[in-house]
Amino acid sequence: MTVGNLLDLYRDKHRGFLNCMDRVWVGYDKRRDRLRIRIRCNDRLPPTWLRQLAIIVRHDRYFIEETLRDLEWPDTEGSVLIATCARPDVIISDHDIRGMSEAVLPIGDVILFSGSGAHEHPLYNEMSECVMSRHIIDSPRTRKREDRLF
Repeated sequence: MTVGNLLDLYRDKHRGFLNCMDRVWVGYDKRRDRLRIRIRCNDRLPPTWLRQLAIIVRHDRYFIEETLRDLEWPDTEGSVLIATCARPDVIISDHDIRGMSEAVLPIGDVILFSGSGAHEHPLYNEMSECVMSRHIIDSPRTRKREDRLF
């Protein structure tokens, strides 16, 4: 596939590369004011392909979405790939930062786009508020405490 004078080196491989990514965790580094995205991958992926990915994140409850800016890939080796990016200002505003945890974020969907946006791969943030609140509610300690109350 040629777009203008650009040649797509991974033309028939985008879908396979995206499908080997099956989990994502998004955290926030307050000191650096950057998101840290960890993606579990079942196969080794070419670093040049990873660097061309576009990533959109969606708010857990509201219909707000934002394309991540200033994306860097400090670790493209192994089964967990790591990317960092600028904080999404719309989803995590300056006002929200003060009371926010660095681990549990209001980011739900993490959508990866490859091949000039032709291929889409949605994943759900394993560290989202919804997932983490479910883990806390369903933990064995909480269940024991609830059993004693009734």
